[in-house]
Amino acid sequence: MAENGIKSRKNQAEVRREQIIDAALTIFAEKGCGGTSVREIARCVGVTEGLIYHYFASKEELMRACFIERSWGAQLEMILIEAKSRPLLDAVRLIVKSFMETLDQNADSVRMSVMETQRCSDINNLKGERIASEQALIYEFLRTRQDRGEINPEVDVNQAATLLLGTAFSLFLLWHRDNTELWKQKTADYLQNGVGLLFLGLQPR
Repeated sequence: MAENGIKSRKNQAEVRREQIIDAALTIFAEKGCGGTSVREIARCVGVTEGLIYHYFASKEELMRACFIERSWGAQLEMILIEAKSRPLLDAVRLIVKSFMETLDQNADSVRMSVMETQRCSDINNLKGERIASEQALIYEFLRTRQDRGEINPEVDVNQAATLLLGTAFSLFLLWHRDNTELWKQKTADYLQNGVGLLFLGLQPR
């Protein structure tokens, strides 16, 4: 019974921590870190400021947690495992689809990161490290398929990875408005036509 009680308290703590991150993301995305107070976040969650500091030593630490824990990196590793057994075009579409879904699901975090990278060198460095890590995983995946003769050996697969994700990110910034039909249409068009267009350039001649 005691063990069940410990697990229950641990689960409650994890849920509360996620609630704090969700609330902080919403307010950070609207006001930025500098314009947001811990009191506002606490009020939004319905807890005391002291409880916020129980989970996060500072507002800046909370912002870093928002940025890192809503990233695509962990999911990408699982996606790439699934993609290994797929034909190349299907695999590339799967990777891009996952990325665009993550942008949609974590829109507040994405918008916050765009704002804060302009103001905070720490967040800018974190973003650079995260992008480099994710791009390295995709590069290795594409390089492996290149070694198997599925991609033109003259193609710079690192640049291909940059184009795939960079275009998807640009579409998000331009067209995402709370998961509207327009965003869904742009996503579908890019997955079907944009990725296919790049894929034609990847194929061996």
